[in-house]
Amino acid sequence: MVLIPWVNLSLLSSAWVYAYILPNDGPVQKAIVSITHESSAEPSCLRLNPEVENGTLIDQLWRNNCDLVEQFLGNAFSVAQAEQTSTGTFTSFHYYSVQDYYYLLETVLHKPYLTETNPPMSEPSLRSSIPAVIDSTNKSFQDAENFRRSLINDLEISEDIIKNGTFHAAGLGYVKWLQENINLGWFAYQVSRIPCIYGWAELAKSLNNRQDVDHSSIFYQEWIVNNLDWNYGASHSQKLQKAVDRYNNSETFEVYNRLF
Repeated sequence: MVLIPWVNLSLLSSAWVYAYILPNDGPVQKAIVSITHESSAEPSCLRLNPEVENGTLIDQLWRNNCDLVEQFLGNAFSVAQAEQTSTGTFTSFHYYSVQDYYYLLETVLHKPYLTETNPPMSEPSLRSSIPAVIDSTNKSFQDAENFRRSLINDLEISEDIIKNGTFHAAGLGYVKWLQENINLGWFAYQVSRIPCIYGWAELAKSLNNRQDVDHSSIFYQEWIVNNLDWNYGASHSQKLQKAVDRYNNSETFEVYNRLF
C-alpha cells in the first residue's frame, strides 16, 4: 500500500512558504525567494533526491526555506511513528490514514474544475482535451478507491469507521482553500503539490536513515518503504520545469508570491 499524504505541510510542521517567479528576469534560479523567511546566499539545506537537478524550481524552494524543511523532516508525528517510542502510534496512524482517504475523495473533482481556468480553446483542441480530463478524473477516483481498500485490507481498519468518520477541520479547511482559489489555475495547483509529491520521499528517506527507526512497525512497512522511490518527485519536477516559463509573467508572479 502506498500512502498518499496530505498536501498541506502545515498539518505536520508549520507552514510551507512558496517562492515567487519574477517576471522576465532571467533563469529560474534567480527568481525564487522566500516570502516570510529570508533566504541565505548559499543555502545549506540538505536535499537527498539525486534525480532532481540543482537550480530547478523544487530545488530552489527546498534550499531557500531550510527552516521549514527541517521542521518538516523532524516533525514529531513522523518521528514517533518511525521510532515507535510513544504510546498510541498505531491508533494515530489509523486516524491519519482515514483522514488522508477523505482528502483524496474530496479532491477527485478538483482537476476538472481546473479546466475552467483554461483560456478558450478551438473546437479540435477542446474535443481532444475532454477525454484526457475524464481519464485523469477516473484515475483520481480509482486511486481513492484503491487507498480505501488498502485501509481495510492492509491496516485492518473497519469499514464502518471509514463510513461513519468525520473529515476534520484541518483537511476541510485545505480543501475549501483549493476550491476558493481555483482561479489560480493548473500551475499553482502543481506548485502546491510539491510538499506531497516531492517532499514525502525526502521525509521517508530521512526517517529511514534514523538510527532508532523500527523496521518491524506497520508505519515502516506501509509508509516509509512505499515512499522511498525518487521517481515520483523527479517526474513532478520535470513537469514544472517544462511549464515554468509559460507562467513567468507580470500577472502571475504576485499570486505565487502570496501563496502559503
